Amino acid sequence: MEQIKRMKRIAYLDEVAGLFIIYMIFMHCCQFTGMTNTTFSQTLSVVFSCFMAWFFFKSGMFHKENTTVKAAFSHGLRKLGRPFLFFWCVGFFVKALCLFWDGDSNWVHYILSPFKQTVLGGGTNGGELPMWFLVTLFMVQTLSPIFLKSCKGYGWIVCGAIGCTVSVINGQVGYGFLHPHYIFNFFPAMFFYGLGACMRERQFRTRYFVASLAVYILSFVFRSDVDFRVNTLVVGNLPLWYIYAPAGIVIFNYLFHKANCNLILLSSVGRDSMYWFLLHWPVLLIVQKISVKCFSLSGGALLIIVFLLVCVILLLLRPLFKHTALNKFV
Repeated sequence: MEQIKRMKRIAYLDEVAGLFIIYMIFMHCCQFTGMTNTTFSQTLSVVFSCFMAWFFFKSGMFHKENTTVKAAFSHGLRKLGRPFLFFWCVGFFVKALCLFWDGDSNWVHYILSPFKQTVLGGGTNGGELPMWFLVTLFMVQTLSPIFLKSCKGYGWIVCGAIGCTVSVINGQVGYGFLHPHYIFNFFPAMFFYGLGACMRERQFRTRYFVASLAVYILSFVFRSDVDFRVNTLVVGNLPLWYIYAPAGIVIFNYLFHKANCNLILLSSVGRDSMYWFLLHWPVLLIVQKISVKCFSLSGGALLIIVFLLVCVILLLLRPLFKHTALNKFV
């Protein structure tokens, strides 16, 4: 996700980011191996139901009140434009390779579909699907000077209400019905960005932690979750998720901030979150194809093999992106 270049990095944010990135990779491995309906996977989805919202919240914590749309646009373009273009191309070729392995001979799927998916779908192609986050983040950061000042400073709350409405429509008409997704997931993203700006210091007050803990415990009783990418309710009650997610964010930030531990693994992944986030999906696409063809396995065994292979490959490729010219793309 967004790496904030500072003289001194904030350790607890790196650790939380690392934890959420590892969960995201594992969750995507579950999706690719058909293991999302297991009790373990569904329990994790409750524990980490706030993970996608957290990254927008984190970005909002560093919002500069006096910035302008022009300055935010230029900053976002410099920071996010290069990795987007590079990994869009990576996703384009990886998806083409997967189509070839599947025996697809329709040239439209190779050439035109990726551009259609980018413009009319989620802002990216199927070979780099999670990169929708960069598109939405860029829009949120660029327009934040407007929305965080409009409606007497509560424009981001209005965005949350609009996001709820969009999610309800998607739930009634069809999963992810409203397109393009980067328009309609913009509203919940701006809500959590604005919440991050508002709660920058308040989140560490004890009374907020206690209230959040009570709500977080409740989320295990009345489960609710939203697919942030398409802004569609997955399970439960939509307003509840808009309460659960902020509570979960406060819980994770408060605990990691107070613990003040040096969790090397999580910190390492968190510092390089852009790398893990952008590269894991194309690697996972290839690993899943090879695993299905080479191993006569399914279920939990396939999940473990796929997850371990993806992590090992990402670890082996990390020096290539860290010590070469590729570093400028992550």
